[in-house]
Amino acid sequence: YISIFKTKDDGIVAVGQNYFLLKDLPDPRTGIITRIDKNGKLLWKRRVWDEKVPFNHCGFNNGTELDDGSLLITPPKTS
Repeated sequence: YISIFKTKDDGIVAVGQNYFLLKDLPDPRTGIITRIDKNGKLLWKRRVWDEKVPFNHCGFNNGTELDDGSLLITPPKTS
């Protein structure tokens, strides 16, 4: 994980990059977002793959929670 931030309900969200060992992907790096509640329970985990990204290198640099509870996640610069 590259960035971990606290949410308004005292949980955390972690964003970054996940490495898969899948034989069918040329460079199996995916973006990953994980949300954990204030008691440490995993609420959800999402992996994102974008084949249009140069070198098939997907990931996230940072994120924040908006006033309405939505998450705004920023990808790395690709060019």
